[in-house]
Amino acid sequence: MAAYPSSTAVGSTAEPYRATKLWNAAIEAFCQGMPTGTRRFLLRQYDSAFTASEAVDWLHQYLRSSDDFGPSVTRHQTVQLLQKFLTAGIFTEVRGKGSSFQDNKNIYRFTCPEPCPTVCSQAPLSVRDTNTLSLESCPGEKTSKPLKAKPPVPPVDPQLELQAWNQGTLKRLTELLGEDWVCRMIDNYCVNGSHMKHNVTRRSRSGIVEPTAEQDDVPHWVLSAMKCLANWRTGDEQSGEWQSCYSGFELDVLKVISEYFQGLEQPLLHPVSASLINRLMDDEHVHVQMATTTEALQLCCLLSHPNDYRKLQLLARFMMSVANNPSLTLHPSLPARTLMLKIFTWCIVRGNSHQQNQYAYDFGAMQMASYLLDHHKDILVSPPDLQHRVQRLLLRSRPEQRVTFCQQISSEEFENQKLSLSQHALGELLQSILNDTRMPNKVRQRKLKQFKEIYPDIYAEHVATESKENLARAQTTAKQTFPKIKKPLLKLSGLRF
Repeated sequence: MAAYPSSTAVGSTAEPYRATKLWNAAIEAFCQGMPTGTRRFLLRQYDSAFTASEAVDWLHQYLRSSDDFGPSVTRHQTVQLLQKFLTAGIFTEVRGKGSSFQDNKNIYRFTCPEPCPTVCSQAPLSVRDTNTLSLESCPGEKTSKPLKAKPPVPPVDPQLELQAWNQGTLKRLTELLGEDWVCRMIDNYCVNGSHMKHNVTRRSRSGIVEPTAEQDDVPHWVLSAMKCLANWRTGDEQSGEWQSCYSGFELDVLKVISEYFQGLEQPLLHPVSASLINRLMDDEHVHVQMATTTEALQLCCLLSHPNDYRKLQLLARFMMSVANNPSLTLHPSLPARTLMLKIFTWCIVRGNSHQQNQYAYDFGAMQMASYLLDHHKDILVSPPDLQHRVQRLLLRSRPEQRVTFCQQISSEEFENQKLSLSQHALGELLQSILNDTRMPNKVRQRKLKQFKEIYPDIYAEHVATESKENLARAQTTAKQTFPKIKKPLLKLSGLRF
């Protein structure tokens, strides 16, 4: 077994990475001193090239004559070093087929006439900062920047994340509308943090919320009908492409859309949002700025289920597209906007009228639907700072994690640790040799003799400890067996005359 290095080699800072320096010196010498010339292979001529055997001959002679390596370097070791040169891209085979270097007549050529790549030297551990990772400058670079070590980010608990979404939304609503209104309105409903998270983070490029599942989305035939009326052509565009459409086609398409949305079991607008819109419109004492009203409605709409939120977005865009198209006539006397409100108010918000009739709604419900329709581009969007608020809450609720870095120790302390750990490992090795029952006695005796020659102190200490344990064990055994021997002798005392 090899001996450990001395303390002078471990604590020395004159040559912190000797292997790196030897690697760079060997590459530099090989690139500058390896002779090249014209080589031929299969009737082809290659300039500035050399064969594999020539490279082995030259590098082997250089390594044997070098003070850093010496005459003990073998030719096989030289071939292995050239294999590493080939892998590092210092030179390549002229045919571009070889990835394995062998001592043969294959022809190679340096990759470029510029200096070959070398490994950047690094500062020794004694001069490094334990709290920063420094980028040492390589040859050719002019600047170096310190790189702060970033602590690993632990995974977020899903339950804590949902609680943060709830707290962030309710806290912001309290700041905008007051604690009394929030406690009176929102406490009556179940606030689901997963709905708010989905409505904020799962959106398409156009801002439409994605469905939770494909089967829960609006049917494709309803979407096709909505696109048909929303993109209805105007003027001369109708004459060519829409000649095949029969009279009343647009009314039948509108009927398909209205039947689907009027068949929904619950309104698309969350009751909290409807209550807020109602409070802001029929209440005179409420003086809220438009920006505050818009943000409060944004947060209240996030309480809806993602599928309802998506349907509300699609329906609001459809209603505005139809209302703003002057060439689309759906009713002889009612404007398109009024007709849209009469048909789809029941789908958006429930009024005081409990009967589903597209022409019998109370005035308050239509006012709320009209307000949402006018401001849907500002209301049905993601609040600007909600996600950042949630992230800040998660950082506060996350337990502090202390990040520890490598700490520099002195050479004496390193030697003490090395000695204690090595002695413990050697003691375990000696104990395994002694306790291995499958090992033949001759092999055990040979290994024990070899161990005693290399580590006499550890062997003597272990033998002394083993002898003390055997002596203590023998004394304990003698004390336990002595009464058993004494009793028969006591019986013989009565036979004396």
